[in-house]
Amino acid sequence: MKIELKKLKHYEGMSQETNAFSADLYVDGKLAATCRDDGNGGCIGFYTYDSGCEKGLLKKAEDYCRALPPYIYTHGNGNTTSLGMNLELFVGQIVEDSLKQKANKKLNAKFKKGICYGNENFYTIVTWKNLTLEQIMTAKHGREKVSKIIADLISKGENILNTNIPRELYPN
Repeated sequence: MKIELKKLKHYEGMSQETNAFSADLYVDGKLAATCRDDGNGGCIGFYTYDSGCEKGLLKKAEDYCRALPPYIYTHGNGNTTSLGMNLELFVGQIVEDSLKQKANKKLNAKFKKGICYGNENFYTIVTWKNLTLEQIMTAKHGREKVSKIIADLISKGENILNTNIPRELYPN
């Protein structure tokens, strides 16, 4: 069964305990419902139209999700909790994956500008005025400069996020 969201709109400013969003839920290519989360930690609401067809699709999607393996939630301390999968968790994961994909795309664009360090949510970037990282790495002494900056950051315990820097520029 194919469950997907279309017209996903994320409302970052309204997201408090959960992601505030609205989207159309499609099941096997057919519109089954509109779903919304107000971002305050409550349940995701699923709103079908008057047609019994949509309600049947929503029920099929709920049944399908309940038959999936449990969702394993990892707490900040490393402990895990196993939750029975359901449509709400499944849709929440689609939203989370979509937001991560969007953030990674944005971060990858930063990789072209300079050396990014930190983590995916909070990072700093070392840049050069009017030059990209690629231009620096092709300059005469640029590779050595990039290698020195990376070594210095790593020695301070920083995590380099870039995926576009050759491994030979990292310290051994």
